[in-house]
Amino acid sequence: MTLKYVFFDFDRTLTPQDTTTLLIRLIHESYPPEEKTVFEQLWSIANTNYSTQIGEAMLRFFERERTKQHSREETLSLLSDTLKEVELSSARSIAPYLKYVTKSKLRKAGAKIFIPHREILKQLASKYFLFIISLNWSRDIILGALKDIVQPERILCNDLHFNSDGVAIGGLELKIASPEDKLKEIKKIVENEEYLFVGDGIHDIWCLVNAKYGCIINPQEILFSVLYHLGYNDDDIKIGLHKQPGLYMVHSIEEVAKFLYDLIS
Repeated sequence: MTLKYVFFDFDRTLTPQDTTTLLIRLIHESYPPEEKTVFEQLWSIANTNYSTQIGEAMLRFFERERTKQHSREETLSLLSDTLKEVELSSARSIAPYLKYVTKSKLRKAGAKIFIPHREILKQLASKYFLFIISLNWSRDIILGALKDIVQPERILCNDLHFNSDGVAIGGLELKIASPEDKLKEIKKIVENEEYLFVGDGIHDIWCLVNAKYGCIINPQEILFSVLYHLGYNDDDIKIGLHKQPGLYMVHSIEEVAKFLYDLIS
């Protein structure tokens, strides 16, 4: 079966850094002066709580897994539910205050994000069905960053709520909040066809292990902890992409692109 579908995570996969900080800065800049301090405090609390909750949630996950025998699928489902609970709690606490910023401002800021190998991605998008799938809260930042690379309808992520003038009014449209959510979105598109996936973190893990070619780039350390817990070892995570399906460590988007070009040459 010919490979047609390629999926990339966005933050820290295609970008050098997570863009949440950029989004929050743009929202803060858009706040009326008399409300800025309150927003700063609310975001500081929400950010601290998220860090604490995700750490505690992962500790509980590993503890439960040490005391019970689960299949790989059951373990992935438990991990996904654990992460989703934290993501939803965090989003709900700050969502009402994500307002005042405009779609135009977000897109302009996105356009300034450095995307390594931009031309390579553009060429890939002309050869494959290239999609972005992300837990990112701003579709407009991604649209700005990947203008002329990815078709807008192929960007799958969350988004702020806007009024008819394109001004954020508070609230989040949360479509993707867990590893399982990401996988479900992919399956809607590919159905029973094979795909290549590129990602960096634990929210990518289910997509990575289900892909014909799961490519790990700029990895978070905890990703390997979970993979090893699932029964993967160093021999299962190969270095240097080749045509045997499996998990791979890749060093750059350029390496992924070369492999994809070789598949169709």
